[in-house]
Amino acid sequence: MLKRLRYKLWSIRYHSASRERTAWTAARDWSLAVSLALAIVALFVSEVFVARTGTVREVRGKVYVADGGPFVAAVDDAAARHLTRDVIGLPTDAEFAVLLQRAERGWPFASADAPTRVRLDLNILNEVGTRIDAQLVPDEPRRAAITGALRRAGHDELISQWRAVESGEARPRRSWLASLGSIMVWWLMLLAAANIGIILARAGAIMIFSHHADRAAERLARGRCPTCDYDLRGLEYSDRCPECGALVD
Repeated sequence: MLKRLRYKLWSIRYHSASRERTAWTAARDWSLAVSLALAIVALFVSEVFVARTGTVREVRGKVYVADGGPFVAAVDDAAARHLTRDVIGLPTDAEFAVLLQRAERGWPFASADAPTRVRLDLNILNEVGTRIDAQLVPDEPRRAAITGALRRAGHDELISQWRAVESGEARPRRSWLASLGSIMVWWLMLLAAANIGIILARAGAIMIFSHHADRAAERLARGRCPTCDYDLRGLEYSDRCPECGALVD
């Protein structure tokens, strides 16, 4: 127990001791703040360019032609089968699917939900092909029938979201916990990259300095100026080069 306590005290003194202030230590200190600022920027950039779209709810049904001409729709839902008794025997006009889609944005975590998109796929039986994302105004007869079927089946939230998307009132939702997690991941990656860059730059600087030092020593051994390679042999002794003024000792 005492040994562990002494080790903890030594570790605290070691890590809290003052260190020599150099350009490299200053660069590492600055990398903390700069990488954090860049991580926040990276979060918002990832929300712009990274999106994962998925369907969170899908409601299917049929549109029928009632006696006299108006359309009647019913949802294909086991919980709403008792609501479809009034369409038994009516001819089918179309099949529909209402899909509530959500675009999750951000990396590595979904930090924001883009405005929800409600897509209506309509397969009218007397037409060739299915209308994907059919754009029907709210008072269009088939659209009104589909809206009524959704309301009778209890999908009021889906109807309100549909109207909000069409009116532009839908707003993205932000998850602050996911945003904080994404910032931390970006911060750690950028900080690691910055430290690797600093280590490589320092190693490169040491190699360049060693090369210049070796070249200067080799020039001085041959009686030449270590800076400009001026020939100093046969000249009156001086501690400075007569050509460039650099110290030769």
